[in-house]
Amino acid sequence: MKQKVIVFIILLLLFSSLFFLNSGSKSHTVPQQKPTPTYIEGAAEAKVVTIKFFQQYDSCVKEKHDKTISEQQEFCRKSNIYGSSALIKNVLSLSDEKIDPVICSSQLPSGYQVFGEKNNAGRVSLRVAEMFGTESFEVNVQVVKEKNEWKIDKIICS
Repeated sequence: MKQKVIVFIILLLLFSSLFFLNSGSKSHTVPQQKPTPTYIEGAAEAKVVTIKFFQQYDSCVKEKHDKTISEQQEFCRKSNIYGSSALIKNVLSLSDEKIDPVICSSQLPSGYQVFGEKNNAGRVSLRVAEMFGTESFEVNVQVVKEKNEWKIDKIICS
């Protein structure tokens, strides 16, 4: 009987010490704070413009026409309302029948995903993942304000 009482007291002390250790550690923990998201001026608008730019380009190139592929691509680059005047000049000078300088590919992607914004001296830089089935290809895009509207200013093929 004496042994049972001693074992009971030891177990009681052990459980009570564990309880106090756990409750003590909870009162000393500092709650983790979520990092404050960095606001990038114009990022949301730049993303919308980027998606609209590529969607408009895609639909323009896919339209039925009586032009050659390179003539249609050039027409679509010139007529895209989401491209800046500088982009139109730069892209037209890079025209190549094999690689389209807007999509950086010879084929139209099946979709686009825009992410990774940062602001550098009034320019919003974005990464655009062009989807080709199960694979994707990344293109860097810079968006600027031109006459109070966000426009694609530069496309950099990776």
